[in-house]
Amino acid sequence: MMGFGAACSPEGPPPAMASRAVDPSIQVPAPAPTATISADQPLSHAVADVPELLPAGRCAFDPYLSEPCEGSPTAHYALLLPSSGDAEAAEIALRKGRTLRLAAGYPFAVTFDDMPTKKSKQRGIAVVAGLFAERGQAEAYASHLPPGTEIVELASREDVDFTGKRTASVEIAEDTLAWAPEDIDVVEATLDEELAKKWVKLPEQKARRDRALAGIKPRCSLTQGRVFATDQSKLFKYQRNYAPVRCDDGREAWVALRATRLDTVVTRPAGGALVHQVILVECDQPTVETRHFDAGSAAKPVRLAMGGPC
Repeated sequence: MMGFGAACSPEGPPPAMASRAVDPSIQVPAPAPTATISADQPLSHAVADVPELLPAGRCAFDPYLSEPCEGSPTAHYALLLPSSGDAEAAEIALRKGRTLRLAAGYPFAVTFDDMPTKKSKQRGIAVVAGLFAERGQAEAYASHLPPGTEIVELASREDVDFTGKRTASVEIAEDTLAWAPEDIDVVEATLDEELAKKWVKLPEQKARRDRALAGIKPRCSLTQGRVFATDQSKLFKYQRNYAPVRCDDGREAWVALRATRLDTVVTRPAGGALVHQVILVECDQPTVETRHFDAGSAAKPVRLAMGGPC
């Protein structure tokens, strides 16, 4: 076991998802109606948040996010901000993108391995300013973005082999601390011993982990918008509790998964933007945590959709 619990089978390409238990007292609002984009308008928040703009994330490629993505059209086109494809260039593009007053969740960084395009030879990290079902929608939106913004056609999930070696990007979603792997090992081993004696639910597991980490000197701190490239196979060394990064001195470190955009999609319902994140996978069934997008990872989740039993 590792903290949130060991998966019953190795993580791999997810199958179609079964229904999950959800707290019925928590209702996620329906999407808010917004104005349709017009090509002769200057970019503004009202223009940025249009109904044609799809949720910010990998709905088209990650079945583990099928529940929060349900009802959303499939993304066939992406708008990419100018970037050379490496992590440093992605950070610059993210900073510039945040000045554009885009809709909640945009821009975000993702590798072409995780969001492949029809141009199968594209590699590196892209910075996505918008996702659309139709090219005309993407073209209208792109007319309000900086010169050099590229419209790319996305591949179909059915045509992509996700089983080979892949690179993933870790985008830091908020200022956060990062810990040495040897310290993480101690925290997780101790938590495993406690859980073996008496099992507690996921929120209490997180609280115990947070208390343990608070007593450890971090290896470094990282600011929002940092981006790191990593081998996909390394992501789940600690299940989905942490994500791998590098400190400025080059040393390996790990940050809390919730402090990143990994395995997330951001939706924009009437009550305010929500971030949905896969925090656990057992027996190929995901547990998805939903939080207010602007509240930070320490805020109490508004919803926890549990994966099915093994």
